[in-house]
Amino acid sequence: MKKILLFLTLVLCAFCTTVAYASPKSVAIYVEGDVSQAQESIINSAISARMIQYRGYAIYERNEAFIDAVNREHDYQVSGEVPLSQIRVMGNKFGVDYVLAVVVTIDEGRTYMTAKMIQIVTGRVIKQVSMDRKGYETKTLQNLANNVVYRILN
Repeated sequence: MKKILLFLTLVLCAFCTTVAYASPKSVAIYVEGDVSQAQESIINSAISARMIQYRGYAIYERNEAFIDAVNREHDYQVSGEVPLSQIRVMGNKFGVDYVLAVVVTIDEGRTYMTAKMIQIVTGRVIKQVSMDRKGYETKTLQNLANNVVYRILN
């Protein structure tokens, strides 16, 4: 009986160790909307800085090829959002598990930010958060991005 108990304890310890050191979920960040290139960089930096604090996620910097592919899709869109199917294809191409797609809209002195965590394999939106703030200054964009990511990951 003691041998069986010892064996089960060792199996449980091995399982817990494997889970604790499991590889993090790889995430690409994509920001689009009514923002300049500088504002887009500010939002992306704020999101990356916040997400890096979470051990369960590995952030992959967006690269020019990813942005070019999204921009080509964006040219013919009416809705202002990249279709989930296209985000899945691009995310899969770049070897990430998830894409955090962030859409920013500035209207009547307010900034609206919506973020969707999209699982690449299934195309399922795992979580979505929308928030808004008065203004569109750099500090407002940073704070809004921080809050959106905090709510997405918690």
